[in-house]
Amino acid sequence: MIVRSDKAYEEPAKFADEIFEQLLEQIKADALQALEDGEFNYENADPFDETINSIEINSVNVGKKNLQNVDAEWAEYEVEFEVVVTADYRFSDYDRSPWDPEDKQYVFVLSNESTVKHKETYTAHITLAYTDGLKANAYIEEFYFQDTYFELTDNDSEVISFKELDINGE
Repeated sequence: MIVRSDKAYEEPAKFADEIFEQLLEQIKADALQALEDGEFNYENADPFDETINSIEINSVNVGKKNLQNVDAEWAEYEVEFEVVVTADYRFSDYDRSPWDPEDKQYVFVLSNESTVKHKETYTAHITLAYTDGLKANAYIEEFYFQDTYFELTDNDSEVISFKELDINGE
């Protein structure tokens, strides 16, 4: 005999939200893992320069969640994660670098380093399943971010440090 949750059938959207809250810490942990394994790009980077030296994910929180589809045994959500990322950058500084007008090229290219804290929003698709409509059977069936990489923008960012490097990179 299987005891089903009548609540799952009567109010599937409300029940799905309760499952979401039940699995919230695992959802955030999965998001953090996907971010740590992901590739980050800086929106203002020169495509030929390796710009980002390192990334640290400071926090991951659920901003907005939107129930896309629901059934008595599963629910699909579109979730916006608010993420705080600290990125260490190293980029070429052509303004300080000496130009050779005869050869029409730079003699050498100086670099700058900066550390920037970004506040970004990334959207993920999540499918939660709860076999037989039971909370005890709830798990994350599918989780993926919409984009294959994560864009770092200057929209909501703060420069923590900036350093002009010399010819020796110091």
